[in-house]
Amino acid sequence: MDKKSFVLSNTKEVNKLVSTLLLIVCLIVFPALIVLTRAGLFKIDMGQLWIFTIISFILVILNFIFARKGVNPSFLKYFNIFISTMIVGMLATNVHIGIYLTYLFACILSGLYYDRKLNFAAFILGLISLAVSQYFRLQNTDRAAEYIPILMGFVIEFLAMFLLFNLLMKRLNRMFNSLADSEQQKQILDTLASVTEKSKVSSKVLFDSVNQFAAAMDETAKSNTEIAGNAQSAVNNCQDNLQYIKESSDFIVSISKDLETVSIKSAEMADVFNSSYQATQQSKEYMDITMQDMGIVEKSTVDTREVMTSLLETTRQIDGILGIINTISTQTNLLALNASIESARAGEAGKGFAVVANEIRKLAEQTGKATKDISELVTELQNKTNSVYETIDFGTNTIKSSIQRVMQTAEKFDELKELQDILKSKVNDIDSASVNSSSHSKKLIEVISKINNLVESSLNEMQSIASATQEQAAVMEEITSSFSAIENIASDLKSLNEELANLKI
Repeated sequence: MDKKSFVLSNTKEVNKLVSTLLLIVCLIVFPALIVLTRAGLFKIDMGQLWIFTIISFILVILNFIFARKGVNPSFLKYFNIFISTMIVGMLATNVHIGIYLTYLFACILSGLYYDRKLNFAAFILGLISLAVSQYFRLQNTDRAAEYIPILMGFVIEFLAMFLLFNLLMKRLNRMFNSLADSEQQKQILDTLASVTEKSKVSSKVLFDSVNQFAAAMDETAKSNTEIAGNAQSAVNNCQDNLQYIKESSDFIVSISKDLETVSIKSAEMADVFNSSYQATQQSKEYMDITMQDMGIVEKSTVDTREVMTSLLETTRQIDGILGIINTISTQTNLLALNASIESARAGEAGKGFAVVANEIRKLAEQTGKATKDISELVTELQNKTNSVYETIDFGTNTIKSSIQRVMQTAEKFDELKELQDILKSKVNDIDSASVNSSSHSKKLIEVISKINNLVESSLNEMQSIASATQEQAAVMEEITSSFSAIENIASDLKSLNEELANLKI
């Protein structure tokens, strides 16, 4: 600890001591004055006493707090002297309180700091306090006109006491300086001892560091050799990787071309499928129209079958009528024959009747012949009608079977359409996937190209690193001292030298 630090430490301690002393004085003096005044021993104005008490307590409490909070010690020591002077001056204004040597209270407190400037400041403040307090003290007495003579007496007394006190302070300052010098010399010896010890430790550390660094250099040289070998191996690997990437790039370009071809074929397949899909749609429409036409044909065939059935029934009725006519014709022919026989029996009288009967017979024979011809025609018509009926019935069954097959075909077309819808969606997905694959393959080619460039750049950098590593290995073999450890030791020695330089012997 140097002299300046010693003085600063003393100032801090005295500030705490004085602040505590002033607080104790106030706690004793002012309550005692209040009690004695209440008891009638002092004739002091209570209002004035309370004002002095409040002001004094505010000042000493602030001073006490400042001393504990680490306020600037140089400021605080002057503040202590000012407070002590203020308290003495306020009490001295009262004529009933006799204060003489108490004016030296501030000077005595300043002596604790071993500071002659502070002693002089305390003397000046004491003179001012003496002059002001005596002025207010004599204003309320019949001795106000004697202010100057009384003041001069106090000043001479105060000056004599201060000079005596100042001589005492000089002796004390010498003792204080001797104590500070002794403390500084002790600090110097301790510092030199510390420097010597640190120098020993630093020398040992330096020796060990050099040995360690020599071993580290050997390991570093080996590591650099290994790194150089690894770097060369990395260069070879980069060259192999570059070759693999080039082969992969060619393969991906080939795949990209194939994907473009697949994309084109997928688009063509989609067009063909769309055409097939449209044709299927049209076939389905034609099938629906055919089913409608077949329905109409079926209805017409059924109607024709019904007509032929009615016609066959009519021919049967005609055949029945012809049978009746044939019977009538036969009977008429018999009757005509009987009439001819009877007319022959009648002779001349029956000749005319015989002629009529003969004509009737001829008509009956013609009628029978015509009836026979008609019957044969009706029979032939019936046979043909039956044949047509059977043909129509077969055609009706055939049409029904055809309609059934057409309906089944329509159902298959519906199923085919559903499958084509699914297939169309899949074809569209394949087409989109082909387009995306072609696009991705192009991007992949770009990425492979960039990777190829990066690998070529990395190869160049690795070759540079390998070359630099080999050079570094050669340089590291020539280094023989540890710059890092020497730098730390030099820093320690520099700090010690600065510490010695700051000491003032």
